[in-house]
Amino acid sequence: MCAMCLAGLVAGRIVGVPGRVLLPVAFALMVVLWMVWTDFPLSPRKTSALAHAIGGTVAGWALVEALRHRIRDPLSVALLALSGVIVLTLVWELGEYAGDRLLDTALIPSNRDSAEDILFGTAGGLGGITVGGIIAFWRRGG
Repeated sequence: MCAMCLAGLVAGRIVGVPGRVLLPVAFALMVVLWMVWTDFPLSPRKTSALAHAIGGTVAGWALVEALRHRIRDPLSVALLALSGVIVLTLVWELGEYAGDRLLDTALIPSNRDSAEDILFGTAGGLGGITVGGIIAFWRRGG
């Protein structure tokens, strides 16, 4: 998981995502990893859902922040950000699958769990895109 998070942060920097966006993303990913690795008070299933929702929220917000300076149409920004969140959730689940196969772990206990992770990640992404859009609208002065 750490390698996938690091790869995402490095890829974000390579494509030009500003450091002011990547720093909060890195902090949020650190919190998510801490939640997953410690004895968090929620059940493993709820912790997984919360972790994927937080990751999706952060990814959605970061994509809006990165795209809004390059694309002026807010609808295009939102649709591209949503597409990016969906791709990221799918890539994350593929990374979990590959990790299970290579390291003999059990990050993906079932297809249903993967589908739930993708759903919560995408729902979180919609929330992050909404927050990012509201912040951008507020910064423009309405």
